[in-house]
Amino acid sequence: MILALVVVLAGVVAASGAAGPQPHLCGMDTARGAVPSNYVVDVCIDASRVYIRNTLKVPLRFGTTGALSNPTRYAISTSLAAAVTRREYPDALSVMPGDVLTLNLGTGAATLFVADTSEARYYLLTETVISWIPVVGPVVGLVSEISDDFDSYARCSAGKGTLTRL
Repeated sequence: MILALVVVLAGVVAASGAAGPQPHLCGMDTARGAVPSNYVVDVCIDASRVYIRNTLKVPLRFGTTGALSNPTRYAISTSLAAAVTRREYPDALSVMPGDVLTLNLGTGAATLFVADTSEARYYLLTETVISWIPVVGPVVGLVSEISDDFDSYARCSAGKGTLTRL
């Protein structure tokens, strides 16, 4: 009946200063388990579920033992790096920065822990490559400008012969 939270992560900076127990994520029920005050991400435990919000600037993959089941990931982060990393690491226990993970909490003992950070390497590399290719803004502007040019051409050439349109 007790949920133990284990952290095996060092050197990762939190995006917000407050991590650990976060009763605003759910109706906290400490009878089911406790969240260490220095836990690396936001966690809330109620009577039947565990809620985790990744407040770090890097993705994490969680592991579980015991009576935790049915992981459901809520993709909050809409960055290109997060989308590409989710595609490469589709596991529901892989959580991007800002994302929320929920797990059903059974009647037996359970443990939730940070299992791996290989997604972080991929995510940070993707962010770096994207920053070197500043195409999103300029491409959107270019596409809009070309679209406007086609509209102008269509208006100008309406009703004219083939030679006039060239």
